[in-house]
Amino acid sequence: MSQAGPSSGERIVRVATALASAAPVPWVSAVVTIIQEIHGLIVRIKQVKPQCKQLAEDAQQIFDELQKHEELHPGDSKIADLVQLLRLRLIGIRTDLKRWAKFNKWLMYFKHEDVLNRIRFHREQLLALINRLTFKGVLIHDVESARLQKTVETIGVDMEEMRLLLEKDSKATEAVRE
Repeated sequence: MSQAGPSSGERIVRVATALASAAPVPWVSAVVTIIQEIHGLIVRIKQVKPQCKQLAEDAQQIFDELQKHEELHPGDSKIADLVQLLRLRLIGIRTDLKRWAKFNKWLMYFKHEDVLNRIRFHREQLLALINRLTFKGVLIHDVESARLQKTVETIGVDMEEMRLLLEKDSKATEAVRE
């Protein structure tokens, strides 16, 4: 029986760790550490794992964009505020993931809607950061901007799907209560 290869999250963490150790940029290692912790916590969460993975992928994408910009324009002052915002967003995500990782399946069942709302909040915050990246002109290539726009559209579609699923779940719950 062959062993399965590393997951995409594990590969992202390995690559990010390698970049952090090689990069002279001081903020990279701090952000990479938080992203590593987030990926580690996602493994322990069962019920909302796909949504949490998407949250981690969004954060990773913003990190990658910030790092690219830093490599192209070392010491750019525009990046400092965005890095601090990303770090704060990641700390908030990590805090929630730590709490959710402790939930047993029954507590997660009763808190499921609250957890999904919190995930939605975090994704909206990351989306706002993506918009701020684009607005501040941090992204200098049209190709990168188009790729972020596609991500923004995907996030919007995902959130609409999540809203529909929540409505469906709410109706099912109400039907069971009646």
